[in-house]
Amino acid sequence: MDAAVDIPQTRYAKTTDGVHIAYQVVGTGPVDLVFVAWLVHIENAWRMSRMAHTFRRLASFSRLILLDRRGTGLSDHAIDKHQAFSFDARMDDIRAVMDAARSERAVLFGAEDGFALAALFAATYPERTVGLVSYGAAARNIWAPDYPWGLPEDEYDAETAEVERAWGTVELARSWVPYIMPNEAENEDAVAEFAFWMRSGGGPGDGQGAPADSRGGPRRRPRGRAIPARPWKSRRLAWRRR
Repeated sequence: MDAAVDIPQTRYAKTTDGVHIAYQVVGTGPVDLVFVAWLVHIENAWRMSRMAHTFRRLASFSRLILLDRRGTGLSDHAIDKHQAFSFDARMDDIRAVMDAARSERAVLFGAEDGFALAALFAATYPERTVGLVSYGAAARNIWAPDYPWGLPEDEYDAETAEVERAWGTVELARSWVPYIMPNEAENEDAVAEFAFWMRSGGGPGDGQGAPADSRGGPRRRPRGRAIPARPWKSRRLAWRRR
């Protein structure tokens, strides 16, 4: 982690229900790209080499808009939890940030459970959506007859309990890194950095947060809406630093 790195200026957008959402704008590319993820902490992310590398690459060809969703990172935490985790309220986080950043239309980059939110935003606000990028997304994480890849509910509940017990520890980070960054599975610096990222983004309750689960992706599907935005292809992104 690099404490001396230059960090873009953080500003705040205010949602319809009065929640302040932290955001940054980086780059001057021809297309606005809104990064919608699970937990970020948009300032500490720049101190983590792998996350910063990803953001720099995205900003090299876009006007990158980063945000901390309500209840996480640098955004307001003193809010009603049920409101914090509703899809409609979190869509308003994106809308408020786009308005504040003077972004009329953007590509939404949905990472992990952020993709469900980004997809719902695209379906709800097609006039503000140029395209949609999926990274590490899942339709849901609980098993269903039409979704056999999901976890059985008892395994899901066991993972949720483990998040509460070990959130932000090197122990939990070490068990996740092989799935999220396979090339860094034996890299103790990467493991420590990932544990720091957990603690920066939020507490155990944020890590468990419904309707998102402990690994990203909705526990159950949000109500379906058609997505008229055309697909948008990005350059191949490298999570690990070259």
